[in-house]
Amino acid sequence: MLALLLLLGCTDAREPIDEETPLKSPPGLTISVGEETITPVLGSYSWSYDRGDGTATGEHADSAAPPDLVEGQKVVNVNTNTKVRLNFEIQPAHYQVRIWNSQNDIIRTDNTVVLSGFKGKAIYEVLATWGQGTASYAFALNVKED
Repeated sequence: MLALLLLLGCTDAREPIDEETPLKSPPGLTISVGEETITPVLGSYSWSYDRGDGTATGEHADSAAPPDLVEGQKVVNVNTNTKVRLNFEIQPAHYQVRIWNSQNDIIRTDNTVVLSGFKGKAIYEVLATWGQGTASYAFALNVKED
């Protein structure tokens, strides 16, 4: 019994997260793309949390633009009919999805991941906002013809 308790105490499983627990960093995001799951790169963010002793801590991080962030990352092949779902660890108050070109220009902003109208590598940025702050996540998809 003691060995079991020691073993359980050494696991690195994350505690269940609820919306009442202040997080020390932005929530995680995974993206379901058809049958695959990808983890985007965390980009710039601004985050704060109450330390529970009457003080608060804030953290701000700047990153490169999404086209630079996704360089070297796995790019999943999709077609325009592929289902893409954003899976936030904690649902944000709101978010938007930006599409970037390789010249670091935003070419479209929407509230979903849009695949139609694109061919080749499409770079996406999810900009999400919670009560504790904002975070940017980047990933790329290779959109093929149907």
